[in-house]
Amino acid sequence: MHDDVSADAGATAPAPGRPVVLAPLKDGLPPQRRTLAEDLRRIFLGLRIGVRRYATRRHLDPSTLTRYLNGERTPPWDFIARLIEDAAEVQGHRMTPDAEAVLRDLHEAVLPSRRLSRAEELEEQLADADREAQRITARQAALEEALLRRQDRLKELRGECRELKLRLAEVEVLRGEHAQLEQERSALQEEVVHLKEALVVAQAERAVAEDRCHRLEQQLDDLAATADGQDGQAGPGEPLSITALLDEADRRSVADLVRAVGDLEQRTRAATAGELVRTAGQNRSVPEVAGLLAALRREGWDGHARAAITGIVLVRPAGDLSALVGELLVEGAEEYAVALVQGAVAHHPAHQLAALAAVLERDGLPRYADTLLEAVAVVRPVGEAVHVLAAVTDGGLDRAADAAVRAAAAHRPVPELAELGTALRRGGLGRSADVLQAAVAARRRAADVAEFIGILEHEEAETVFALTQDRDVGHLIELARAFGDDSNRAWTVLSGAAARPAPEAAALISRLHATGRPHIAGALLARSLRVRSPQQAAQLLKALGGLSPGWESPMSEAGRNLPPEGIAALLADLKHAGLDAPAEELFHSVVHHDELVGHTALVLTELADTGSPYMRRDTLSTFYSSIDVRARVHLLLALQLAALTSHLDTLIHACTIRPPADIVPLLQQLAATSSVRADDITRHITGHLARTHPAGDLADLITALRSAGLVSAARLLTEQGFAFHGQAFHNSLLREATKGVPKLRSREFWLPDPNHPGPVTRWIRRARHSGPEGSQPG
Repeated sequence: MHDDVSADAGATAPAPGRPVVLAPLKDGLPPQRRTLAEDLRRIFLGLRIGVRRYATRRHLDPSTLTRYLNGERTPPWDFIARLIEDAAEVQGHRMTPDAEAVLRDLHEAVLPSRRLSRAEELEEQLADADREAQRITARQAALEEALLRRQDRLKELRGECRELKLRLAEVEVLRGEHAQLEQERSALQEEVVHLKEALVVAQAERAVAEDRCHRLEQQLDDLAATADGQDGQAGPGEPLSITALLDEADRRSVADLVRAVGDLEQRTRAATAGELVRTAGQNRSVPEVAGLLAALRREGWDGHARAAITGIVLVRPAGDLSALVGELLVEGAEEYAVALVQGAVAHHPAHQLAALAAVLERDGLPRYADTLLEAVAVVRPVGEAVHVLAAVTDGGLDRAADAAVRAAAAHRPVPELAELGTALRRGGLGRSADVLQAAVAARRRAADVAEFIGILEHEEAETVFALTQDRDVGHLIELARAFGDDSNRAWTVLSGAAARPAPEAAALISRLHATGRPHIAGALLARSLRVRSPQQAAQLLKALGGLSPGWESPMSEAGRNLPPEGIAALLADLKHAGLDAPAEELFHSVVHHDELVGHTALVLTELADTGSPYMRRDTLSTFYSSIDVRARVHLLLALQLAALTSHLDTLIHACTIRPPADIVPLLQQLAATSSVRADDITRHITGHLARTHPAGDLADLITALRSAGLVSAARLLTEQGFAFHGQAFHNSLLREATKGVPKLRSREFWLPDPNHPGPVTRWIRRARHSGPEGSQPG
């Protein structure tokens, strides 16, 4: 207690007018009484007013107050308690309860040992009870205010809860409607599958009927032409009639048929020529049909050949079609073989397509079997495609089925792919469903993969999600963007690439930064460094340094966005790996980010708790000297917020030993911050300056502060200068204030001031304009 409140006999304190000086204590005072008097004098000096003024304020006799302070009389406890309250109001902080209790014990020890009357005991108890009641009243007011605030907040939360309950009820209704719509959709989807199958059959039947109608119409036209111009027999050298040509189409040679087609073309009978080719193609043997198509191709009648292929597909069995493909390949007409397969895909029902694929595979034409199944998987309805794939899988054509599924994965719309995968699993084709998912993950663009994952059930979605992360860097970036950069899936995609080889990881970080996602680039760099050995980490930074924008910007972003424990761990890893430059860049980014003092404070606390070398006082002082004024203020504020008092004192000592040209900008930046913490640091700095600098330097600094507009800081330094240096500081301040002012006996003092003529100047002027003799007035 004595260390807290005692004062030297001649102690003084700064006051608004003049310093308060108390008479020295008399010799011979008992030790306890002297200690009590010293404590009271120290508390009284904190009021910064004189004895007579305080006696008037508290309605006391000045001589009585003087005796209290000189130790000649022991004041009552009420006087001491009131003095403590008054000093607390002036100084802005109250004596601690422990110190007040020690002072109370000292006062009781000094009182004469006499038995108090019952009335005196009750008065003291009443005074103590009154003080306790005042403290309880203040606490009650604070609790009532807190209760009101929380009741208001509770009302707000109840309203929000009611609103959320209403919204949840709406969600339940919508869920019911969604389930009903899902049932309707499933039923309609099944109907669509059946109708598509029926439509394919109807299209094939219509094509056959149209073809028959066309032939009959052509025969009627030919009969009418024959009746008008001929008697039914051809003359010498004339071609046979159209009817005869069609009737003999199955018996004439290929060369005769080709010549007949040419003759009909010359007579502008293209439709008849086409009918002749279709008739021959439907009824002749497979080698003859192949020879006919090849001959037409050589003669330039490609249109007739392709038209005939449609009729051939509709009427020929699977075995004939497979054999015809082989014959066409022998004839060198591969495009007709492909057209034959395409026609089968367009017009044959599902069970015939499966049979045709099996025959093509059996006949040594696996490429055309694959082409057929791939086209089925891509263009036919999902139900038909699954039916065909199931049939060929049962027939042992797993390879062809896998190729067909991969083709579907590459070309079908994403919603149909999800439907196809579900249908494959329901049809017992789980292996084909797995192949489909793997193909989508490996071949489709990122947006399609993200959409596909969003449609699938959870387990299958996770499978596709895992498969697609093995692709190149560009795909990963697009995939993260498709998921939404800040989503958990996007971060999982990118963080999974942290362990890739250094060139790939560096390219990914560089592209993320270049595409406007620097915070993700910084987080990925931190993760990539943490999962690597020191040598691999150095390789990553070297690779990143050769790309734009290098490793500095992502490292700074890591310091701005990582959690405190992540920054501390990364700093430790970098220091352990000997990567001092990246570690310093990371630490600089934490301190230079002047909008998040709280973030910096948390990081500094974590570093101090983990024993980071960056929190050693010498290291921190060196770092402080290397940064600009704004970063220094940011660091000081963060240390104060983190309650790292010893580190804060170290930096304040470092800043106060610098010249005024460095101190003034620091105090200017603190004043511009406009916060209570900044004011506390300013007070701390000025106090340290007052303790460690001589009075003359303080006076010079105060002048510099006033010139810079820092009136508040100058006032603080003035008060603390008086407290620590007394009269010496007063003399230095007076010399600084009168520097440059002319002395009384100097010539400059008597020179006239044309702007502000004083009494001496006016007297000189009157003397110059007095009588002719130049007499001077008295």
